Amino acid sequence: MARADQRRIEKDLNVLATFNSTPGQGLTRLSYTKEYRDAQAYLRTEMEKLGMSVRLDAIGNLIGRLAAGFPEEGQPGCEKNLNEQKEKPQETSMQPALAVGSHLDSVRGGGIFDGNMGIVCGLEVARMLQENNVRLRHPFEVIAIVEEEGNTFGSGIMGGKAIAGTLDESLLDALTDERGHTVRQVMQDFELNPASIVTVKRSSGNLAAFIEPHIEQGPVLESENLSVGVVDTIVGIRTREIEIVGRPDHGGTTPMHLRKDAVTAMTEVICRPRQTVEGLDDGTVLTCGSIRVEPGTVNVVPGKAVFSVECRSRNQESLNLVFEQVGIVLDKLREQGFVVLEKPLMELAPTHLSDRVTAALRRGLSTCGFTEKVLPSGAGHDSMCIAGITDVGMVFVASRDGRSHCPEEYSDPKDIADACNVVFEALMELDQIFN
Repeated sequence: MARADQRRIEKDLNVLATFNSTPGQGLTRLSYTKEYRDAQAYLRTEMEKLGMSVRLDAIGNLIGRLAAGFPEEGQPGCEKNLNEQKEKPQETSMQPALAVGSHLDSVRGGGIFDGNMGIVCGLEVARMLQENNVRLRHPFEVIAIVEEEGNTFGSGIMGGKAIAGTLDESLLDALTDERGHTVRQVMQDFELNPASIVTVKRSSGNLAAFIEPHIEQGPVLESENLSVGVVDTIVGIRTREIEIVGRPDHGGTTPMHLRKDAVTAMTEVICRPRQTVEGLDDGTVLTCGSIRVEPGTVNVVPGKAVFSVECRSRNQESLNLVFEQVGIVLDKLREQGFVVLEKPLMELAPTHLSDRVTAALRRGLSTCGFTEKVLPSGAGHDSMCIAGITDVGMVFVASRDGRSHCPEEYSDPKDIADACNVVFEALMELDQIFN
């Protein structure tokens, strides 16, 4: 059985970690920066060592492609030691690829595993194919996706949306970085052609399946002493900013029954939906992570509260139910004389990943001797967009203490090697079942 090399995985991750604008303060590698270009250059070199053809698409996704079959003799992975009577598959332009990858950008001051791990996993699988003289019927691609985190322009999953053909091109001129430069300007400075964004779009006709290995970013796998799990659903996310305007009054002289306290009103908005979530028992979560109170003085009744309400669930019905409860409370507050404003911030439906790819990954877990653990992803990923155009699966690797988006983020290279082995086994199956 083919086995991933833990030492190579660790080396790749450590080298990628050096392309960082905030050394000593976590990993910061924003898209379209010098650090980002240097990280792409490292990956390009490693891909070319394997005889992969490498290209940068119009939005900046880096794609390494290993042709169906093997390179010619003298190239890495040539098939000279195979039985000569075996016919070498011939790649045609119509053959859809099997792909593995994730995103190359980071949050500010994050960890070295988020995103990077999935790309390194794809690179290691390519090495395993070559070293074990495995010839696939399909081309194999490793994809390093750009601008997933959204830290450069405030809008995430841009590379994944472009692959899916769902990127709103007006955003290229509407979104700006911290210098005020538009996406279009920054891409042009990166020597890309934003006018050709449409050419990034893939389909099942040229991308048969995509697997995204990723760190879990949560505590479930570690709590169950598991190294790898398979994701079957990426949760839907609905986020609203809510503004409640009451009346600021003296905190000592205004009786309780005569107050229009915006913070008290806010707690009603939070508590009733929370009770609903606690009764669902389907993994739905509710977060109020941003609160701003005005005037923010200890002896003044708050006159305004601006806060976020975010619900994540694998079930669309649960998302709807929670926000029905939010709406009931807000209507009640309006009747009481509060001014209530709502602003949608995010609306993503739950994404149920490919049954075929998920089944192959589960069998990969079994073949490698691991517990068949299936779980949802509570975070968004490029995969949720790419799933709209082809078969997509995800593999999670255990995160120490469930930490992510911080310097303390850590996944054991041995666990990452386990994930590579699972993906490799799944690819062997998918190569046979897809046309």
